[in-house]
Amino acid sequence: MRLLSLMLGLAMVVSGALAVTITQAEYFVDTDPGQGLGTAIAITSGETVSISGLNVSSVGMTANQAHRLFLRYKSDENYWTFPEGRYFYPLVVSAGSATYDDIVQAEYWFDALPSTFVDLTDSPNITYPALIPTTGLATNTLHRYFVRFQNVNGSWTIAEGRYFYILSGDGGSIEIKNVTALEYWLDSNPPTLVDIADAPTGNFAQLIPAGTTTGVHTFSTRYRDEDGVFSMTETRRFVLISQSSSNYAAKTIVACEYFINGNPAPGGAIPLPTPTDGVYDEGQEENAVVVTNLPIGNHLFCIRYQDSEGIWTPAYCDSVVMSPILVIQASGNDIVLSWQADPLHVPFHVFRGPDVAGPYTEIGTSNTLNYTDTGIITDPATRNIYYITTTQGALSSFRLPEETRENSTQR
Repeated sequence: MRLLSLMLGLAMVVSGALAVTITQAEYFVDTDPGQGLGTAIAITSGETVSISGLNVSSVGMTANQAHRLFLRYKSDENYWTFPEGRYFYPLVVSAGSATYDDIVQAEYWFDALPSTFVDLTDSPNITYPALIPTTGLATNTLHRYFVRFQNVNGSWTIAEGRYFYILSGDGGSIEIKNVTALEYWLDSNPPTLVDIADAPTGNFAQLIPAGTTTGVHTFSTRYRDEDGVFSMTETRRFVLISQSSSNYAAKTIVACEYFINGNPAPGGAIPLPTPTDGVYDEGQEENAVVVTNLPIGNHLFCIRYQDSEGIWTPAYCDSVVMSPILVIQASGNDIVLSWQADPLHVPFHVFRGPDVAGPYTEIGTSNTLNYTDTGIITDPATRNIYYITTTQGALSSFRLPEETRENSTQR
């Protein structure tokens, strides 16, 4: 058996912020080897870089398992961008050839409405250019379209969804309005209105107000038509890096700490262990922390760093979901659910739905680590999806580091 070589048909255009020049590009799979240690991508240096048809070998990767490909870029000021990732799935090929099952039918649905089945001409590759009717869907509102495919063996793909918006015009027609102005703002600053006729294009660096601090910021923009109606706001994050100078002294990282949910003052969180080389003394450091025994539910994990001048970075946060390990078994006409979780966080709420996309209905609660859905199996083709949640209020008191008695009293 051998692994298929993977060719990703990427068509990416990357622009350097603040008119910097992109000089290098690299990629890595799953594990970050460190900046500059990935696989180099041949590019032509410039403020804008285009990459297409990138060939990535999957030799040595675990087959039949999702992997993630990351790309990042380096500027002429020696700064690397954050890596951007995409998932892919390498398949095992037996006896030197791949067998592709025919796709026999498709299923699509809108929002949580019943699905529609479409019989297809059996083939490993399907092109389905038909127009999908949206009759009966509410107009002037946002909807979601889902589609998935079934092969000749009866297996379904994962459903893929896309958002779309149905507009309703007078007399069965849509009137396209002229865009006359745009409005933009940084963070929570007051917006600036720009006349499109006077400024059809603009330099992003010139839009940043003088005195804006370095670090992570948000840039928001929206457009106004000839009737004075504004579009929805679109927001993007960016990192403002100070320009290098001849007397610039590189800073080193001297400390790192993390917290979960509750945000203590800088220096009051949980210190991370020293990095792999044993000491914080470089501009780039690598380390890791393992956190166990988190209660079930949603948590916010945050990390920040201190430099050699004693300045702490903003907290960089990401959400973490802790869920029970759910086991589903059939017993006669019943479905027996059991799970591993903290038994103190009760009651547990049991939800059931006809498909992964829902809709889900709460069918009961349990103060133990099991639940029986009685008499639910009425036909061999019966199919249901289950998930378990705990009482959300039980999670609000959890935090790392633990809150002191004095702070608790003040709250």
